[in-house]
Amino acid sequence: MTLTIKCGSCGFKFFNDAEDVISPLDILRRYAHTCPSCFKRLEFNFNRIFVKNEDMDIIEKRMRMIRIRKITSVKRHIYNFEETKNI
Repeated sequence: MTLTIKCGSCGFKFFNDAEDVISPLDILRRYAHTCPSCFKRLEFNFNRIFVKNEDMDIIEKRMRMIRIRKITSVKRHIYNFEETKNI
C-alpha cells in the first residue's frame, strides 16, 4: 500500500513512497503552512485524515462512469419514446 499526503483543496502531492517517511508536521514546516500549488493555508487535523486504497478509487471512478453512461442512455431512450409518441 502506498502512502501519499495531498492538499485537501487542489490535490497537490506533498509526499509519496519514493521519499523517506515524513510526518505531516514536518511537511507543514517545510512549506510554511501554505500549499505551493493553490496557496491555501495548511493545517494538520487528525479528524481529516483519510485512508484510501488508490486502486479502489480507480475502480469507483470507472463504475461511476458506467452509471453515468447508463443514465444518459436511459434518458435518451425516454426522450426518443416521448418524441415518437407525440407524432
